[in-house]
Amino acid sequence: MVFILEPAYFQSAVLSGMPFPKSLSVGARQKWASAGDVIKSIPSTDGIVNHELKNLLDITYFRFHHALHTRKALMDQKDENLEKAKTYRLQAQELMDEIIKNNNRYPEAMIFEKQKNPTAYQYGYGETARSLHYWVREEEMIRRNKYHPFFMNTYDFFDIVF
Repeated sequence: MVFILEPAYFQSAVLSGMPFPKSLSVGARQKWASAGDVIKSIPSTDGIVNHELKNLLDITYFRFHHALHTRKALMDQKDENLEKAKTYRLQAQELMDEIIKNNNRYPEAMIFEKQKNPTAYQYGYGETARSLHYWVREEEMIRRNKYHPFFMNTYDFFDIVF
């Protein structure tokens, strides 16, 4: 299922900085149709007793749906598919907020927060996961038709270099 998370078309568009192709081959469209079938076979998490594990699996499953709809938005029905992707992201965000509220074992480390500090990285290493930054970034890349690697980048290269 690697193509669901990072299809070669998406990678090449991102790396080249070029707009994403408006039309995809018949083969690519068939892959997306089969991706929907794969998602239908995801097992339920209802029987999982540990709430943290259940929520993490549910977030992973929401990510599958989100990735499918962002990729579908590249092919057609852009607004409709981006709205569906956003719905899955917001559901995942609710679960992520609950996980951090109930399971942040080291709050003094500020792992999930932005913070001013003397390093080049102005956030804890879990902040991009907490905010679902890369989910939002994918949606915005498609919405704005911008696929260059610096779009919504989390790093300030001037801080890193200087």
